[in-house]
Amino acid sequence: MLFAKKADETPPGESTGPIVWRTEKRRIGDLVEWERNPRQLTEKQAADLEASLKKFGYVEEIVVNADGKSIIGGHMRKRVTLARALLNPEAMVDVRIPSRPLSEDEGIELAIRLNKNTGDWNYDALANDFDIVALKEWGFLEADLGMFSVAPTEKQPAPGGQGEFQQMTFVLHASQVAAVEHALEMAKGAGMGTDSANENSNGNALAGICQQWAMRRGSS
Repeated sequence: MLFAKKADETPPGESTGPIVWRTEKRRIGDLVEWERNPRQLTEKQAADLEASLKKFGYVEEIVVNADGKSIIGGHMRKRVTLARALLNPEAMVDVRIPSRPLSEDEGIELAIRLNKNTGDWNYDALANDFDIVALKEWGFLEADLGMFSVAPTEKQPAPGGQGEFQQMTFVLHASQVAAVEHALEMAKGAGMGTDSANENSNGNALAGICQQWAMRRGSS
């Protein structure tokens, strides 16, 4: 059982009070994943995690409940380690175990916090002070670093014949989103959303805004 019983089903004192953590050894193959774990990994993230594990080894302990096997934090490390045959299922690894069983509510909260409450990055500092190629090898995306990418897509049917389309991805600060959305809506309201072979109205509107800006700058 991953979590202790709910409060109204648990004997007094069994799932209350402060929690003290200790480190013990467990067979990695015996650790049980939480079936409701909301964390997911893309293939790239799995490859990045595998590269880290291969280079630095098993650095961060898996967090389990008081039974010593039910995983609360570290599902992906265990999954990638076994799926990519980085360790034998019989291998012993360090795990963190609480001094008392965590209730369901406590376990869910901790599982989310272990993945969410990890701070944020100063992306300007990363992009300016660190090697971009290395950062990408370590798992960052161009979009994370304030860069944008242009990727060719498959040809798609368009009025008047085949047209080749490209997708561009930009990173916006939260304070910029409303202004961009407002500008796109205004442009589409002015007829820029359907004035080319592109069926994407946002793409048409953005292209129209850029063309008008460039024309005005060129004539000034």
